[in-house]
Amino acid sequence: MKDMISKYRRGIIVSVHIVVITIAYVVAYILRFEFRLPPEDELFLLKTLPVLALIKMSVFGYFGLFRGLWRYVNMEDIFQIFKANVAAMVIFVLAVVFFFWITGFPRSVFLVDCVFCTGFMVGIRLCSFFLRNKNRPANRCNKRLLVIGAGEAGVSIVRESRQNPDINFEIVGFIDDDPAKRGATVFGVKVLGAKQNIADIATRHRIEEILIAIPSAGGEVIRE
Repeated sequence: MKDMISKYRRGIIVSVHIVVITIAYVVAYILRFEFRLPPEDELFLLKTLPVLALIKMSVFGYFGLFRGLWRYVNMEDIFQIFKANVAAMVIFVLAVVFFFWITGFPRSVFLVDCVFCTGFMVGIRLCSFFLRNKNRPANRCNKRLLVIGAGEAGVSIVRESRQNPDINFEIVGFIDDDPAKRGATVFGVKVLGAKQNIADIATRHRIEEILIAIPSAGGEVIRE
C-alpha cells in the first residue's frame, strides 16, 4: 500500500486539491445563501466552478504546492498556501468580471471560498503531519540528550528528532541563557535553565549526551 501511494503520490495530491477546491467553493455558496441556493446562482456556481478549478490548480502549481512533503509542514508552507489562494482569488475575480462578463455575482463568495480553501489545505497537511508522527515507531534505547541553545538550530534538531524514526535520542530539555526563554516550551521540550545549571540539570535528568546547537559559539564558549 505504501509503495502504491509513493508511486502515484503526485496524482493523489492533485486529486485531493481538486476535491478541496470544489468543496470549498460549494460550501462558500451554500453558506452565502443560508442553505437555500437560488436557481440562477446555482447556474453561476456550475458555470464558474471549472474556471475556478483551472485557475487555482495553475496557481497552486506555480507556487509549488504539489511538490512539498506534507509530513514536513511548517509556517513557510502555510504562508505559501495563503499567498497562492489570495492570488487565485484575485485572478478569478478578474476572470469573472472582465472575461466572462458575469454580473450580479455574490462578491462575498470570493472571500469565503478563499478562507475555506486555505483552511482545508492547511488542515489536510496538519492532519497528515500529526498522523505520520503519531504512527511513527518508537525508538528503543534512546539516549537522553540535552540541547544547549533554544534558537533556530536547537528547534531544528527537535523537529528533526520528531520526524525521523532513525534518530535514537530523546531530547529532554534545552539550556539557554536568555531570561525570556526560561521555562518556555518548544515543541514540547522545556528550557530547563542556563549554562551555569548544566551540571545540576544533567544529573537530575540523567542526561547521557549534550549537544551544542549554537552555530556562532566560539572555542571559549564550547570549552566552558
